[in-house]
Amino acid sequence: MHGGNVLALIEPIGFSTSSLKDKAELVEAIEAVGGPAKFKLVHDTFQDAIAGGGPIFPDYTALVHISGISDPLPPLDERLDAHRILVDERDRCDTLTQIEAFLDAGYGGAFSFECTASTVQESSTLAEDIARSFEYIEARSALA
Repeated sequence: MHGGNVLALIEPIGFSTSSLKDKAELVEAIEAVGGPAKFKLVHDTFQDAIAGGGPIFPDYTALVHISGISDPLPPLDERLDAHRILVDERDRCDTLTQIEAFLDAGYGGAFSFECTASTVQESSTLAEDIARSFEYIEARSALA
């Protein structure tokens, strides 16, 4: 296999203990190795929220992972991947604003749910839950 068509996706992880949590730092590294032809980033709405936000870099983004955190306690930066659920009206990650920012900036890539909470994964009504989250997002964004 030649590998000429491989695009490496790198996801900054917003936890304070992560080695790469800043998207701007990743974009600098991508530029240092020749630009976004071989490397792009994965923007994650949860990771972005716990990292404190910042520029979104739509031209360097190949995929946007979306999920929500609805539990009001503890502070958002103390939440873990295991708490990530489908986006609803109680979302604390400001996912809808992040989606809108990408769409307003001309992003044409994919949005993908990345919900890691066992309550989502083990739901007996998962299809309905996903449909309800899609409906919520589409009713409040330009994704419709």
